[in-house]
Amino acid sequence: MKILALDTSSRFLCLGFYDSGKVFEYTLETSTRLSHVLTATISRCLQALGWDARDIDCFSCGRGPGSFTGVRIGMSVIKGLSWALKKPVVGIPTLDVIARNAGNAAGEVVTIVDARRSLVY
Repeated sequence: MKILALDTSSRFLCLGFYDSGKVFEYTLETSTRLSHVLTATISRCLQALGWDARDIDCFSCGRGPGSFTGVRIGMSVIKGLSWALKKPVVGIPTLDVIARNAGNAAGEVVTIVDARRSLVY
């Protein structure tokens, strides 16, 4: 099974690719250029992996919280790809993905992300 996942809720474009137990990732700081580079970056990564978009079995997208515009752009691209290719989409809360990096930490895991203006998510 091949999966393409992305998260655009921060100033970074985070792409993840899964293929039969192998995980590949790519991160790019985009700040305000996300909409200009997203589809081209996905295309370059697919080409580097030797994948065709039609080979992808499932798409996944980070749901936020985070940059509203960034999340909207990421979801729009994933939804467009999934609709055109007739493949399923799974939305994953971004804070769950971050918490997953804690591994087998003892006790509770609390994920906190800078929401700017002296606030946190």
